[in-house]
Formats: sequence, C-alpha cells, structure tokens
Amino acid sequence: MHAPHHYPAFLSLSGKRVLLVGGGTIAARKAHALARCGAHVKAVAPLLSPAVIRTAETAVRRRFRPEDLDGAALVICATDDEKLNERVSALCRKRGIWANVVDRPRLCDFILPAVVRRGRLAIAVSTGGASPAMAKRLRRRLERFLTPDDVRLAEKLHSMRPRLLELGPARRRRVIARILG
Repeated sequence: MHAPHHYPAFLSLSGKRVLLVGGGTIAARKAHALARCGAHVKAVAPLLSPAVIRTAETAVRRRFRPEDLDGAALVICATDDEKLNERVSALCRKRGIWANVVDRPRLCDFILPAVVRRGRLAIAVSTGGASPAMAKRLRRRLERFLTPDDVRLAEKLHSMRPRLLELGPARRRRVIARILG
C-alpha cells in the first residue's frame, strides 16, 4: 500500500500564532514567508540569525521548551537536531497542533510546496515530499509561465468579486468566461 496523497490547501494564517523552532538560514526563509502571510511568528533557538530576529514578531534565544507550543496554531521546525525535530513533532501530534519539520516528511502533518507568487496569484507545486529539488525546478519553470497580464486580470477579478457574487451562478460563469476570453 502506498502513502496517501496530500490534500492541497492555502492556509489563512493572518493573526494566527506560528511557532518557528530554529534560527538559521532556512528558518529565516520560513519566518519571512509566514510573516508575509500575516502570521504572528515566534522564533525559538539558542542561535538566531539577524534575519530571523528582524522578521519574527518574537525572537527568543534559548532552547525549545514544550510550553513554547502554548497557543500555537501551527509549528515549523527548522533545525539540524534530529532528536529535537522528533520531540517537537511528537509533542505537536499529542496536542493536535499541525507541524512541519523541514525536509523530514515522516515527522510532518503537512508539507510545504514550492510557490510562485505574483500579486494575488499563487501557484504551488509539490512532489509529495519525494524531491524538494524537483519542486524548485518546476517552480522556476512556472515563474516564466505567469505574465503581468495574468496578475492584472487577477486584480480586476478580485475588485469585481463582490459584484460578481451578486449575480446568479450561471450568469456569473458567463461573465467570468467573457472576461477571461
């Protein structure tokens, strides 16, 4: 029996507390992406890079403690310490907190895709944890695929959305089909 497929989703993290365990380069990238989505990022690690300190709402220079999980909606663990990664993952599962341990799919409740963002548009690609390098390769190809016209069209549809929702479903589909050409 093969592993089940992952369920793709875009999470609304605005205003949610996210715990980031780790303070290096990868943690800095995760902190930036989370903060950009409106998450309240708390980073905990004995060593914190300047980028993590600048980006995280709260940056604590010390080892992880189980009470760091209190109030967290989501946890990202970006450390090289396998015992700590396993401990954080197990504690999160026990508490029902969704956790991602970078590059350790067996310790994750979810995996993070490679993402291309242009304005409101976001395209995510995943290999189901098989090869992050391949996902990055595909992301680079997708970056060339999205055009400025796509971004403008997404903005136009966003501004029209309240009026479009007032139309019935059939009429709304026809109007959108005309706009999309």
